[in-house]
Amino acid sequence: MLSTLKTETKDCLFEEIIGLFNMSDVSIDDIQNIPKYRSDLDLKEICRHLSSTFKDICGVGCRMQKLQIVVKDVQTFTTEEKQNRLRQVLRDFKISAYELVPMSIKKYLTPGDSVAVGYVRSGSFGCFAKENNTQNHETVMYGLFSKHLVPSSEQINVLHVMEGGEPKSVGNVIGSTVEGGKLDIAAAALSIRKDECDARFKTARGKQISGEIRIIEPEKLRGRKVHIWGAKSKPGIGIITVPEHSCTGMDYTLILVEDIADGEGNIENLFAQPGDSGAIACTDGPGQEYVIPISMMIGEYTEKDGQNVERKTYATVPLQSGLRQISEMIGKKVELCFGTGH
Repeated sequence: MLSTLKTETKDCLFEEIIGLFNMSDVSIDDIQNIPKYRSDLDLKEICRHLSSTFKDICGVGCRMQKLQIVVKDVQTFTTEEKQNRLRQVLRDFKISAYELVPMSIKKYLTPGDSVAVGYVRSGSFGCFAKENNTQNHETVMYGLFSKHLVPSSEQINVLHVMEGGEPKSVGNVIGSTVEGGKLDIAAAALSIRKDECDARFKTARGKQISGEIRIIEPEKLRGRKVHIWGAKSKPGIGIITVPEHSCTGMDYTLILVEDIADGEGNIENLFAQPGDSGAIACTDGPGQEYVIPISMMIGEYTEKDGQNVERKTYATVPLQSGLRQISEMIGKKVELCFGTGH
């Protein structure tokens, strides 16, 4: 039966078999005819030697009996001269079986990534939202971010994420979410695939984990610590001081957050920095088993207290209010989505 399987399929099957043995009390060393990993190879030394000889080599690893050599571009190793040099170096390490693997790491769009609309103002990607198309059961994915990132020019409406300093288009801004509504929140219809999206949030300690919707009454938000993982703050930690801040001419309230200070008023933790607009303020659930998304960072202002001491305050949009506004502008019910590609 195994003889009819493709080589790649057999390799994967052997990997699973080895995994089962590693979880048991039976040693795989006693099992014949199953390829083992090359434990006798000094991968660090091989990597050092290869990378000093070939500038296009990024790293090495061992998959079963075969050495994998990760390269920036496989095409650069097509010449006979370069192949002979590579084989000669590998012979010094007594390696005959190897394969070249292109460096093609796929990066996910995830909450907190640096984004921009028209390269004018940069901010942070907030989170993912979805609306279910009941006619064909397709899930339409949206990306939420701060409205003030959108330039006034109507011709500029492409949302970009910055990857290694280079912009990558991930969607188009939905005009109605920019033109209508008083809250500083907008949405883009994403043009990337679901498997390129990682909708998980992070705990205050940086663990990527799913979020959960919890309706927390305003009076229970006061004094609660929240954190953001934005384009600049990794993380920013603050404390909710005003759970309901009513602004003139607005139907909704904002949530105000301040930096964490010690007993003498010295700042211990900053909550946000310029470039964090759009980042989602979260609070950890019990045991950090999940996080609760609370609000979206939109800006800051400075005020003076009774002793003429300046205090920085951060304004955030309650996510539930923001989602209601987006739903009204789009004309469809929109809700948060959590987990990878969901």
